[in-house]
Amino acid sequence: MTMFLKNLSIRLKILIPVAVLGCLMFVLGLISIRSASQIKTASAEISGTYAVKIEHLGDVTSSYQTLRRVAFAHIVAQGDKNLQKTLEDEASELKTTIDGLCEEYGKILTSADEEKSFQQFTDDYAAYLVIYNKILTASVSGDTTTATTLANTDLKQAGTALTALLGEMRDMNKANMDDAVAHQKTLYYEVVRTIIIAIIV
Repeated sequence: MTMFLKNLSIRLKILIPVAVLGCLMFVLGLISIRSASQIKTASAEISGTYAVKIEHLGDVTSSYQTLRRVAFAHIVAQGDKNLQKTLEDEASELKTTIDGLCEEYGKILTSADEEKSFQQFTDDYAAYLVIYNKILTASVSGDTTTATTLANTDLKQAGTALTALLGEMRDMNKANMDDAVAHQKTLYYEVVRTIIIAIIV
């Protein structure tokens, strides 16, 4: 090996280290590009997926809780058909809002657990609406006793279950977002290490 190096021309002796350094820099560059791409993907997951889903879930929670208050207001508004009609229109708008949010949420599910939780929510919300519509029907007909009983028992119980499920779904997304942030930090430090190595070399 020593004789081989001695027999090399000065030009090759200069070019070989340069070529080795060039290859090393090329590899480091590829690593940096890959890490930067992964950081971009992680950022998109955080801002474009998890944050959006958490926001949607918050809006759904707010809308369906307002929906419940509308039911009680409808019962209390006995004798005022105009007010009851206004409340019915508000309920219809809230249902449309919730349906839209759920449709958007369903498009950005990222795991089997999320799909299972979302399906459970969809089923529970459908059952909630069945009770809700019974309350409005009873209230419109003047049967305040039935409407009030349903609102204070069945609707309240279904609402409690929905609130708990939405909370679990938010917690799941927050945990996934925290994992994505931690992964992003790891990738960032990897890029920093690569840059430091390149500077030292």
